[in-house]
Amino acid sequence: MNVLALAGDAGGARVLSPVMKRLATQPGVTLQVQAYAAAVEIWKREGWPVTPVDVSSVRGRDRLLLGTSWQPEQWELEAIAAARKAGARSVSVLDSWVNYRVRFVDRRGEFVLPDAIAVMDESAKAEMLKEGFPSEKLAVTGHPGFDELERFCSTEAQAAARERILRALGIPLPPSLSPSDGEKEATSVFPLSACGERVRVRG
Repeated sequence: MNVLALAGDAGGARVLSPVMKRLATQPGVTLQVQAYAAAVEIWKREGWPVTPVDVSSVRGRDRLLLGTSWQPEQWELEAIAAARKAGARSVSVLDSWVNYRVRFVDRRGEFVLPDAIAVMDESAKAEMLKEGFPSEKLAVTGHPGFDELERFCSTEAQAAARERILRALGIPLPPSLSPSDGEKEATSVFPLSACGERVRVRG
């Protein structure tokens, strides 16, 4: 399967990254990455081989994986239109709980929808239905960005995250400081774990 991932806004790039990482490990999947605006530097820092947006390259793709954007260019909407003509399926992934409709209105004022829109939760879906989105286009998938929190489920990962935060804040952390010691001296709480735990920072 040949997949084209495309984003422009920072939120769009970040919400697609976990999905792209999983796709890249799937046998038989070829992933091409195109970006504009803020997404370019974000994906380059993550190590993706980013190329400029070329809507004509939609031809020959099986799937389009798209962010959503408020950028004047809104290349995602151009790609959706091109995919429709080329017979490729397109999926847009939302990254935020605001301004749903404006993300899918092009410069001509037309409402441009992909084959499917991945939304964060039932609340977002309900709001989108009120704004005129067809129910059959909406799929509640959760927020892919939250998948990144899984890496903090181990004690080792939490300790590493704690150290990075302390270093960024200029607060020394002795190598022997254990999680229990940190808990006792905590003054700030950083919700870094998807396991329901919290990493406390020594102040």
